[in-house]
Amino acid sequence: ALSRGGQKNEFLAGRPKRRFIRVVVRMELVAQPGAGGGAGAGGGAAPIGGSTSFVVDLDSDAEQCRQNAARKVSEWLTVPQDLVDKLEPLRISVHHKKTATDAQLKAAVQMQLESARDGMHLLHQSFASILLIRSNFGNIDSLCGECQGLIGSYELVTQVNQARCNLYRTRSELDKMLAIPKRVAEVYVLMKDDNNLLVVHTHLHQLEKLRDRALEHARHNTQQSNLLNKVFSEIEPLRQARDKRLFRLIRDTLTLAKERPGILVKALQIIEKEHKAATAQAGNASAQKSKSVDSSSEDLEDYRSRSKAALRASIVMRFKEVFSGAGEDVGRILAQTKVLQGDLKVVMGDVTPCFPEWYDIGQFYVEEYNQRLSTMFSELAQQADDLATAEILNLVKWAQLEYEPQLKTWGIQVEPLTTALLPLMHSFKDDMKKMMDQWCTRLLEADRKNEPDEIDGKYYTDAPVLLFKFVNQQIDVVAPTGCKKFVGVVLEECIQVIRRYQLAVVKMLQEEWEQLFMEYTLATINNNTKCADYTQELRFKVAERVESDQIARIDFDGCAAAFEGIAGTAVTVIINIIFKDLEPAIEKFFQKEWHERDLMGEIIATLVDYFENEDVKAKISFTVFVKLAQEAVERLVLRYIEEMFNRKHTVDKKVIAKMKADENALRQFCSDDASLPDKTTDVLLAPLAQLRSLLDTDVDMVPVYLGDLLDEHPDVTLLMIETLLSKRGDLNKIQLKELTDTCARVFETKQPAAVSATATTATVVTPPFLIVVIHNEHHTHTTHYTL
Repeated sequence: ALSRGGQKNEFLAGRPKRRFIRVVVRMELVAQPGAGGGAGAGGGAAPIGGSTSFVVDLDSDAEQCRQNAARKVSEWLTVPQDLVDKLEPLRISVHHKKTATDAQLKAAVQMQLESARDGMHLLHQSFASILLIRSNFGNIDSLCGECQGLIGSYELVTQVNQARCNLYRTRSELDKMLAIPKRVAEVYVLMKDDNNLLVVHTHLHQLEKLRDRALEHARHNTQQSNLLNKVFSEIEPLRQARDKRLFRLIRDTLTLAKERPGILVKALQIIEKEHKAATAQAGNASAQKSKSVDSSSEDLEDYRSRSKAALRASIVMRFKEVFSGAGEDVGRILAQTKVLQGDLKVVMGDVTPCFPEWYDIGQFYVEEYNQRLSTMFSELAQQADDLATAEILNLVKWAQLEYEPQLKTWGIQVEPLTTALLPLMHSFKDDMKKMMDQWCTRLLEADRKNEPDEIDGKYYTDAPVLLFKFVNQQIDVVAPTGCKKFVGVVLEECIQVIRRYQLAVVKMLQEEWEQLFMEYTLATINNNTKCADYTQELRFKVAERVESDQIARIDFDGCAAAFEGIAGTAVTVIINIIFKDLEPAIEKFFQKEWHERDLMGEIIATLVDYFENEDVKAKISFTVFVKLAQEAVERLVLRYIEEMFNRKHTVDKKVIAKMKADENALRQFCSDDASLPDKTTDVLLAPLAQLRSLLDTDVDMVPVYLGDLLDEHPDVTLLMIETLLSKRGDLNKIQLKELTDTCARVFETKQPAAVSATATTATVVTPPFLIVVIHNEHHTHTTHYTL
């Protein structure tokens, strides 16, 4: 259409009527006259044939072709310029392709026609042969009917013939029975050569079949059965001899697989044949009911199990042979295990191809070897005290790095042999525990006697380095075994040793702090800070060497926190040492000397002397020093309040001024010498300011200050306020009573809605034992530290 300037082709312009072609194939075969006789003799030809037809819708195919052609042309000619450039080459190309396609189609149709012609010819011949066979069968039937009456006494002849056949079979069976001793002797001769295994099996099977058939016929005649059992008595010993030799060969599997694999394969073939025979016999209902069937059927049913039992027996003998001279010498045992590894290589390389798949012979051998090695190692574990450390390590190393990786390369999964070695690992752990506990005890004793070393301006002793050196040595000893479980067992015990060391240090600090030198206590702070770092380093070191479940059970964070707690306890010890010197001056607060002397200034000077001249500030980290200074100020405030409550004195303007001066001196100390932030100082000194306000303010303002105090400290009691107000010198008993009643009403108003404060709180317990615990939303400061 395009070649004619865009005018539509007549065929494309109008849709013609649908056209159909009916193809009729008729097939009629006529038998040739005279071909055969019988039923069809003398008759005319018997036609056999039929016809079939199918309809081809040409219009539907033509429509599909038009659509395909239009799509193809649209792909070729995408722009108007293609009509000029591509149309003529495309017409020539399509013409050549069409010519080639027509030629191919004609050739294919011609081949199909020739094939159809040949098929029709063969079909015609087949039908002719069928007609001929049908005619011949008719002739045979007619001839058989004609000859039935030609023989006289036909029934008698039939009976005589049957008797003759029975007599022949009986004579044949009798000859076979009489030949049994000779055949048995021949089988014994054949059995001497292992190459004749299958021949021996065939002869034995024939003899047993003859026996079973004879016994089956005579099962109702006891006398005949007994006689036949005597005749066949040599067959069962023959089977037993054959089985004995057969299972001896199975026990020699390793040798045969390397030297004579054909013999091993024949032996296994016989076992499979016997198993199939037993299976068939078990499925035969008549055989199950028969009481005269030979008892050897029980053996038939168990040939596979007996073969595995023979293999197990050979493995037991192999272990006895390999380890007969090793005794309890671990070195010789490990040397002999090389032989077992060689056996397993033979199994995987030579034995496995010989055995049927159902045996899974590689898995079987590995499980049996694994079981016996586990038993042997368990027996060694019972005498673990007699084994050297190196012997235990060598056993674990062999199992983990040589034996189990070899099994993995073969894709065999069994219970890890290291499980059987766990008792030995725990024995190693117990010995290590005793040794390390002794080391730690001596370490702690020696550490107290030696003077601390100064490193980077800080005091340290050798304790942390030696402690973790002990721990790392034990980890490094077991790590070459490659057994993560073993490393985990040792690591867990090392952590317990560290815990016991921590408890010993805490006990020493709590019970013997008065005998400790300041330098040693300062070194203890730095030591435990370093130990916390060493604990985290230990975690990273063992992360890939220990099983995940074991590493999850070890509380490294708790261990590191315990070291930090010990450092806090040491800080408290230093505070105790300092306040042991300050106590005489503190006890004079709110007494005559307090009014006459600057006791707070003397106490602050003593603190500064400790911080500066005793190197407290310089020999520990700044963070720890701030904590120490904070605790010192906290304790001083606590003791100040205790003395305020415990001493009998009257508060007047002079006392208030003295209290304010002490508070200012403390504030100056916190800023200049203690290096405490202003917020922290405010928190620490807030109790002094709040209590002073209740003593200094006007009577009318006391309820207001008390309300503010209860808002911040809801745990303050009326008794505490009454005790404090009773020290005011400007109140008589009546005024004190009225003010106390007013405070009681404030308590009734405030305390029902009181909740725990989130900002600064101060808890004051009344004499004789007054304790102040200062809380902050970021910190909690107490005078007691526990591990």
